[in-house]
Amino acid sequence: QLTVLFALMTAVALGLLAVATLNIDEQLRWAEMGETLLGKAQEARDAVTLGEDGSVDATRFSATPELTEGWPVAWVFAVDASGARAVAGPAQGWEEVATDAPALALRIANERVTWTEWVHTLEDGNEVFGRGVVLGDPATGAPRAVALAAAGRADFFADHERLQSTVAAATVLLALLAAGAGFWLAGRGTRATAAALAQQERLLSDAAHELRTPVARIRAVAESGMAGDEPAEVALGRVQRLSVDAGQMVDDLLVLARMDAGREDLRLERLRLDLLAEAIAADFPEVRVEAVETIVEGDAGLLRRAISNLVRNAVIHGGTDVKVTVYPSRVVVTDRGPGID
Repeated sequence: QLTVLFALMTAVALGLLAVATLNIDEQLRWAEMGETLLGKAQEARDAVTLGEDGSVDATRFSATPELTEGWPVAWVFAVDASGARAVAGPAQGWEEVATDAPALALRIANERVTWTEWVHTLEDGNEVFGRGVVLGDPATGAPRAVALAAAGRADFFADHERLQSTVAAATVLLALLAAGAGFWLAGRGTRATAAALAQQERLLSDAAHELRTPVARIRAVAESGMAGDEPAEVALGRVQRLSVDAGQMVDDLLVLARMDAGREDLRLERLRLDLLAEAIAADFPEVRVEAVETIVEGDAGLLRRAISNLVRNAVIHGGTDVKVTVYPSRVVVTDRGPGID
């Protein structure tokens, strides 16, 4: 769930960033196209001379290769009450646009604006964008000519479409990488919690397993004393001993849990392992001990718990033939009872 949430949030953020990037790029390209077309239309206008008799002289326009053959393409139209007629234009091509260009020039002239922009859709669906500049009569200000500049949309937006594909692919790739990183981070973030939960489950399981027997024995002894099968003092004495054993088990489990959690360190010291085993076995008269002098570095309390647990378990389940052997770095507890050999 954390991975999915992280991946979704990252994908949304990347998507918004991609949309913003493409929008900014599109606006910049629109601005670039508008400035380029307006600049070309103004160049065409500056290459035209208006005569006092109302004529439009485009000699300089026709003699300028940048205007007749350059890009974007340009036209000059003379306009009057009867309509618009072309006086200069591109050397070749653009016939389809040129068919509608007079009507565009006349519309621009009738709108009486300094410049305007227009769109022409070709038969194949491609779009041609243009800008027009009006040349007014110096005396009356009436429109006398219109200079047009045009270019295909693909001339400016081909790179934008490639950028769209690149950004889309990059967004998907980064979202997948983010999902992988999110999975890794979520795993690292929840590993400690999962370990703590697993440790808690182990502690509960171990506690339930270890306490089941002493609790059942305490209950049996208590019921026996209450039923009068044995004197109350004897029953209470047995209950007290069993309670001590159960308390010892709980202490062992708590120590184990604290060590698993890293909250309790080993208190190492030099000690006689053979003497420690003999002291533990002294509480069990039926246990035989064979030991040689053995010095180790260890935690006396934990070693005592470990050896005592083994000996007690062997005495309970292994019958009377229980033996403790101590030799360098080893304590071996053997019995001939059922279960583990």
